[in-house]
Amino acid sequence: MADIGDLLTAKGLGRFAEVVNKAAKTSVWLSATQPSEDAASRLGGRPNLPADLEWPLWNEEPLPFAAQFQLDRIPPMEGFPLPRKGSLFFFHEAGRNDEWDGLAVLFTSTPLAESPLRDFPDELADDFRFQGHLLEVRATGLSLPDFTDQILEEQGITDDECMTYQDVSWSWDQQPGFQGHRIGGYPDCVQRHDPKLVAHLQSLGLDAYSVSAAEQRKVEKAKAGAKDWELLFQLDSEDKAGMMWYDAGRIYFLIHKDDLKARRFDQAWSVMQTS
Repeated sequence: MADIGDLLTAKGLGRFAEVVNKAAKTSVWLSATQPSEDAASRLGGRPNLPADLEWPLWNEEPLPFAAQFQLDRIPPMEGFPLPRKGSLFFFHEAGRNDEWDGLAVLFTSTPLAESPLRDFPDELADDFRFQGHLLEVRATGLSLPDFTDQILEEQGITDDECMTYQDVSWSWDQQPGFQGHRIGGYPDCVQRHDPKLVAHLQSLGLDAYSVSAAEQRKVEKAKAGAKDWELLFQLDSEDKAGMMWYDAGRIYFLIHKDDLKARRFDQAWSVMQTS
């Protein structure tokens, strides 16, 4: 695959090719493979949760378990300070009671293999006991800002340029392995809202979808801060694990760069998008 700057220039988008080239971030693409409840990176199943970590609750109900990662098996990404040792656990409301706000991200320095499987809480319904499947690294490469990203908005991208950019970025994403669940990089948006911006505004008590004039002024003033947010984990719908977010949607776990660096994973937010 050619350099992204060359691709953009060849398509008549040379005026912001250098900006996009510099903004590109390393991402790790992951694929759900065989059924498993091994002490390894995987979707669903029962977590290898250490005894000193309680199963997280939301509105006094146990959250569904979504994924766990053995961090020393995740390739390092420049500029993305994920801990190199330990384990990371993702829990999410996942549409239970038609709710998508509830989440918990837990970090421990304990390797997965040192913790036995934790049984599902009795209160957790069968539909939210997702089937365990190993998550294997498919590819590591550069992720491009989506057409919804502020980086492109600041370049004054026109509608025609936006359509061309989407074609280029779609071609870029067709590289072998560049599909599926991801850690790091830019969100693959389903809707015309940048998940980083939505999470940033939510953290400030603002509504990214509000149309009131007063609220919109606050949003415009605050939106620049979305550049400091990172995609921690993109969880696609995964039929084999029993994970379907409406119409094959995606759940994005996002975190401010300072919280990522300080390992404050309890400060993560999530956004769900579907077509």
